[in-house]
Amino acid sequence: MLNEKQQILEQINRAKEILVTCKEHYSGDSLASVLAWQYILKKMGKSATAVISNFTIPNTYKFLPQINDIKSDLLHLKKFTIVVKTTQAPIEELSYDKTDQAILISLTPKFGIYSEKDVSFQSSDYKYDLIFVLDSPDLESIGQIYEKQTDFFYHTPIINIDHSPANEYFGQINVVDLTATATSEITFSLLNSLGIELLDETLATYIYTGMTEKTKSFKTNNVTPNTLNIASQLIQAGADREKIITHLYRTKSIQILKLWGRALAKLQLDPKLKLAWTSLNKLDFAKTGTKEEHLQGLVEEIITETPQAEIILIFSYHDDQTINLQIHTNHKYNAMGLLKTYSPEGNKTWAKAKIKSDNLENMVTTIITEIKQHLEKTII
Repeated sequence: MLNEKQQILEQINRAKEILVTCKEHYSGDSLASVLAWQYILKKMGKSATAVISNFTIPNTYKFLPQINDIKSDLLHLKKFTIVVKTTQAPIEELSYDKTDQAILISLTPKFGIYSEKDVSFQSSDYKYDLIFVLDSPDLESIGQIYEKQTDFFYHTPIINIDHSPANEYFGQINVVDLTATATSEITFSLLNSLGIELLDETLATYIYTGMTEKTKSFKTNNVTPNTLNIASQLIQAGADREKIITHLYRTKSIQILKLWGRALAKLQLDPKLKLAWTSLNKLDFAKTGTKEEHLQGLVEEIITETPQAEIILIFSYHDDQTINLQIHTNHKYNAMGLLKTYSPEGNKTWAKAKIKSDNLENMVTTIITEIKQHLEKTII
């Protein structure tokens, strides 16, 4: 019987078109892993496409090679063909009209007529015959590309690679290593199994970036001697440590750092419930000259400051009488369930909601009280 790594190689060899994706609310490790696997597969002579739901290039990661190749949606997944028999009535003219509701196709024969029995329909196979899902706890976390094409994901083999205990082992092949610090680290470990010398400067840059982001530059308490050994090999292969560190940690503007500083200064923690939360108001955004988009990466900073927190909420209010709320949880909790009263979007470990209100303080108190009551009942 083939082991997991041999199965991966066999599936790659069989595949003609491969999709590489990850959770919509991606981390640096997710992004680096997607780029790494797209690059690996192409080096193996395969056609591979990277897609992340609603993807836009973050400034922090613009330095990564080929990041512009990542798509934000699944396009041309399947073809639908209308077949018209023309043996008895050769075609002379074809035209069509397009409306908001339909396409009207008109055929004019040279002689004779067309009838319903001359028309049939064909649907092609899916464009991709193999899917790599990286650093994602479940299929729902992939976001809109899964929601819009659920049948595709259920009818196509999936290779699931992750390091999180929240992973639901949804693939036909599952490589979930809980001892690894990052999905990027698992990617490196799988390279030798592919039987081809693939590691070069570009690939080393991807993997080192993912591992650096996930371990906060190798400072988290789950870093092992093996992790450091891999990092050393990546640097020898061409990963530019200083360049990567600079882009990940030294390119944030003073304004963003001030905004994050305000958020951390307001950070509150319930150690018993392992619940942490903070809020930012109009003044915080105005004084720092920042916007909602500059909160990206803040949750990772909060995790660093309060590693014991298993649930983190960030409230923000700066215009339109709307409070934006995002929640991050570990695998023990359901982020969507904790915010179900507020029509959230997201998945089990991350969700967001928009709440119509101009009273940030009252809303923070209300929601934190609701969540505490729910958690206390669960503990009891």
